[in-house]
Amino acid sequence: VTGVQTCALPISKEEKELEKINILGVNFDNVTMNEAVQVCENFLKKYTGKEICVEWTSGNTFPEDLSKYDLIIHCGGCMLNENEMKEFLKKAKELNFNSVVISPTYISLAKEILKDSNIKIGSVVGFPLGFEDTESKVGEAKELIKKGVDELEVVMNLSHLKDERYDLIENEITQIKEVVGD
Repeated sequence: VTGVQTCALPISKEEKELEKINILGVNFDNVTMNEAVQVCENFLKKYTGKEICVEWTSGNTFPEDLSKYDLIIHCGGCMLNENEMKEFLKKAKELNFNSVVISPTYISLAKEILKDSNIKIGSVVGFPLGFEDTESKVGEAKELIKKGVDELEVVMNLSHLKDERYDLIENEITQIKEVVGD
């Protein structure tokens, strides 16, 4: 997962049956993502009832052997330049990732590099803090769909969350869902 802000993870039946889930947290230039990984760790532990093992690395490169990890959370993917993004996408293809979530800037690059794979391409709406108004987020979602993304990660308005304005959050999600469809 690149540019992690939230933790919405599809968990398969096979993953629920694992004894433990191994997570690699990758920081980019000492960007702290402890809180994001902690949210994911707590969610997975609650959802699966399994032991969660988290390891950390730093920088824009990955460890040589990624096969032992069930989930890789890559914070700072939004900071990758084009060459680094190409390397990331090639590594994702080599390791047959389920999906990559990238900035809208690199959607066409990802579609080209990943064209002969089953890797889903996702991108972000309202990144990084979700402060855009609903109409802007709906526009972003429409544009990403037009560009051919398979998945969207929508960052909710953190002010609405802090103010407990769940009605506004629900309205925003509903409007974006109407654009996305099933």
